[in-house]
Amino acid sequence: MEDEQDELKQKLEQINKQIDEDFDNYSNNLNIKLETTLIQLKTNIIDKKYLNKLKTIREIPKIDMIPELIDSGNFNFIINPILFCLATLDIITEFSLKETPENKKILNIIQGNNSFIDNFISLMKSMREKNLEAQYKSVHKCLSNIFNNFELYMSQDPKFFIKKILKKLQSDINLVKVNLKEDIPNIITDNFFSEIKKIKKCTKCKSICWKEDEKKKFVFDLFLREPVEIKEEESLSSTFSNLLSGENEDKTKCQSCNEELSNTTNFEVLKNYLILNINRDKDPNYEMKLKYSNILKITDSTEKEYKFELILALTDIETAKNNLNIEQKKIINKRNKNNFKIFFKNFINNKYCKFINGKFFVENNGNMEDEISQHKPNILIYKKQI
Repeated sequence: MEDEQDELKQKLEQINKQIDEDFDNYSNNLNIKLETTLIQLKTNIIDKKYLNKLKTIREIPKIDMIPELIDSGNFNFIINPILFCLATLDIITEFSLKETPENKKILNIIQGNNSFIDNFISLMKSMREKNLEAQYKSVHKCLSNIFNNFELYMSQDPKFFIKKILKKLQSDINLVKVNLKEDIPNIITDNFFSEIKKIKKCTKCKSICWKEDEKKKFVFDLFLREPVEIKEEESLSSTFSNLLSGENEDKTKCQSCNEELSNTTNFEVLKNYLILNINRDKDPNYEMKLKYSNILKITDSTEKEYKFELILALTDIETAKNNLNIEQKKIINKRNKNNFKIFFKNFINNKYCKFINGKFFVENNGNMEDEISQHKPNILIYKKQI
């Protein structure tokens, strides 16, 4: 009899234990679901507020693109167009205006500390707010202080400024992360910092004879070739890999079969934005005829294909060579003041816009590919299609 009671007691204890475990699991799962739902609700509220905010801001950012300054000889006229180009990107607008918990933490720390990111975000906001004027001089001053060199500040190379601005934003956000002691996302790294690797491969036995270490970059050069003879127009999409590598052939021979090597450049990591700089060191007379592509199909090192859409082109800036003195750069700077053009797709309304001769034009059915192919692009910005 006692044995039966002990057995019954053990069974009851097992049942109670199982009930407790099931209840704990149910409670934990319920808490996880509640937390997930709460996060989703908060995210939806933030997204809704941001979408409503987009309805009230300027559809096209506003900045004095061709400023009339008393001391115009000491003002770099290509910086404001570059700041405008960055302001048209949806991720920069989102970071400046969207009140996510991560953004709030960053903005709360940087606000009023006169850092570069503080001045940059304030400028981005003022360029979108209808009742504000864009205060760009503080960003110019920050850049001048960062370079601590007037000749660098007067550079006429758009790639140089885009790279420096993104790099400084990246480092300022990383500094905030250190101060917060939290692993918050870095929107600059996460959206712009891609990786490439160059490879020398045998054209016959396909042996890989050389690899360089991965290079992380904000801006990638497309090296236009020096034409041997004037040929028909080429498509960027068909010649993209060759132009990215900067080399057409390799005189080095394969150690295994003595055949020539081919040069390829593979993307190890592709982020959401791809910024390309058109390098004309080998084509100073603009002889290479290139048809710029609205859609680029790019395969990474895992053979996965991505589609990138052209969303902005900055064109017709005359880049000053490094061996020019400051007075020569100033002369080019004055020419660039009125010559540049910007073509972009407005992410708010998906309309094709352009800035030419000091005026904005909006077209419903514009073709950026055809238009910029008639100009001399300096910077192309592509966005990954999801």
